[in-house]
Amino acid sequence: MTTTPADKSWWAARITPQPLPAETPAVAEILHQTSSGAAAFQARLEDGRTVWVKTLGNPQGDQVLTTEWVCSQTGRALGFSVAESLIVHLPEPFHHHPLGDPRGHRMRSGPAHATLHLPHAVEINSLRHEKNPDTQSGLAALWEIFLGGDEQWLATPHPHPRLVSFDHSLWLTRGEGDWDATLLHRLADHFWAPPGQPASSHQKVLQALQAISAEEILAILNQVPLQWKTSNQDLAALGWFTSHRIHRLARRMEAAQ
Repeated sequence: MTTTPADKSWWAARITPQPLPAETPAVAEILHQTSSGAAAFQARLEDGRTVWVKTLGNPQGDQVLTTEWVCSQTGRALGFSVAESLIVHLPEPFHHHPLGDPRGHRMRSGPAHATLHLPHAVEINSLRHEKNPDTQSGLAALWEIFLGGDEQWLATPHPHPRLVSFDHSLWLTRGEGDWDATLLHRLADHFWAPPGQPASSHQKVLQALQAISAEEILAILNQVPLQWKTSNQDLAALGWFTSHRIHRLARRMEAAQ
């Protein structure tokens, strides 16, 4: 079944967050801690992958986990240059472990958000460093769709130099506090200028915006763990908001051709 962005009841009827799957990868070892906004730390998973983790109990609040997951997964579903993210399990032995921030927050065991570590990547604070028009347009589009904040990308040297979107904690205006259904409905048509060049009418990016379905976005929302305690009402609003802004941007890009 397909739907239009305006059909809010469609989203409300289909939000069904699920318990964490049994095969969820688990954190095995903390490698390096930071005092960043959400006190992200580098960890090794039991399967050997190296990731950056944000946990329940972090200084920016538990909602950042939902924000990170939905922004990154939607960006990847659109085919944009976004760091790979996954939901991981923080086992009980790490429960109440200090996060290392000045206010003394502590981790809570359970589902956490993780971003795959990109070796040799360097943080860049300007989208203008990206020379590929399709990549730049895709990153600008993602910024506009999700009301991006905190201008930072990762520059990866190989196999192909590019900028990668990561760390979406302050997107959806989270720099000003948590989002909810009321805020998302109010900001659905708000123009959010991307840093540098706006998302232009590159055909590949436009086609990606036109092709993504409500069902794909819904699948991302329904993977949000129950333990993150984002209400079904807010998840439904986020689904509608995401679909609405994608369609809105696609119409504008199409008209500019």
